[in-house]
Amino acid sequence: MDADTFVSSLKTALTDTIRDLATDRGSKNHAERPDHFDGQRASYETFRRNLLLYVQAIRTDNEKIVTALSFLTKGDADAWAQLYVQQHTDDLESSASKLKWIDFLAELDKRFLDPRIAELAREKLFRMTQGRAADAETFLATFEDLRIKGGLVNAEHHDTILVDYLKKAMWPELVLAITTTYDSSKTSALATIDTLKMLKALKDADYDKAKIEIEKPISYAKFKEARNEGRCFKCDEKGHIARDCKARELRHVVRALSNEAWEELAEMRRADATANATTSDEGFAPPQ
Repeated sequence: MDADTFVSSLKTALTDTIRDLATDRGSKNHAERPDHFDGQRASYETFRRNLLLYVQAIRTDNEKIVTALSFLTKGDADAWAQLYVQQHTDDLESSASKLKWIDFLAELDKRFLDPRIAELAREKLFRMTQGRAADAETFLATFEDLRIKGGLVNAEHHDTILVDYLKKAMWPELVLAITTTYDSSKTSALATIDTLKMLKALKDADYDKAKIEIEKPISYAKFKEARNEGRCFKCDEKGHIARDCKARELRHVVRALSNEAWEELAEMRRADATANATTSDEGFAPPQ
């Protein structure tokens, strides 16, 4: 039997297989049919995942292989499928085929799976940042996907580096939730962001002015003005500094600071450190 004749019989066999599956309640296929694969490595991972879901309801290895071949009909994938058919014609036709699905998948991976996928995933993970527009759930889902693709799955060897990169990538206020392992870091960060959302949603009549002010972002200009005048930027009263203020707790102020304020505060601390190192104590009062 030549290749063209076999391809024709292959299509017929596939039609019969799909019909049999449709009438077999015990192996009913609930997965969507994967799109036909054209051999582009960039889309192979998605095709492979959809193919694995689709063939779960197919009973034998030979039928799984035949089904997979039916989706390799474009570009380099079509050329590869034709060569595979030519090399395994007898086995594909035989009811006693010795072909194994796992071996077929390994050959397919060897040809189309990008060998740099893990490397590229790690590079992307190490460069990513949360950004002010991204919510914690979306950010952590992306981080988790890249972690798995990058092969960073050994807790003993990878937790430390994952936590370090998580701290660098996430919002400063969420870094307070990072603990010692990746899983607990993810859980704590999600819990923190959920709590912040809950606090912003509460509108009880008993909330006084100070409570309402918690929800407003703190302008760095007003923070600096209060600092220069010796006033508490929480309650606007003189005589004490922010960390000693009883009107509002510091954690609310920290959470309300904008990203720009964080950056300017960091610059202020560096300037203060330089001033303390280069100025004599005489006549010098360090800022509060």
